[in-house]
Amino acid sequence: MAIIRDYHRPGTLEEALALLSRGDVVTVPLAGGTTLNGIPDTVPEEVVDLQLLGLDEITYQESRLIVGAMSTLSQLVSHEMTPAAIVGLAKREAPNTIRNAATVGGTIGTVNS
Repeated sequence: MAIIRDYHRPGTLEEALALLSRGDVVTVPLAGGTTLNGIPDTVPEEVVDLQLLGLDEITYQESRLIVGAMSTLSQLVSHEMTPAAIVGLAKREAPNTIRNAATVGGTIGTVNS
């Protein structure tokens, strides 16, 4: 199990990217917190919490649904403009208790072994 040495909660996307791009420490993003995946075969040393970055909006513009990476699966399921096929897929991904925390970006980015 990983022992996290440091926790960061940046207020801007630029700060988050700077923290995540450092080469001297293995740092991983933390979104919904249902899983914490680093680079395969490495152990994360630091975490960058993305909660303050405003990446959780879901909007409908010009016939397109725009989903922020920090939007939860529950938000996606309950949004009135989410297509039925996407709603069905999100509901199959996890039970409701997990969908309340799991983010779209984290779900897409999770590599299943």
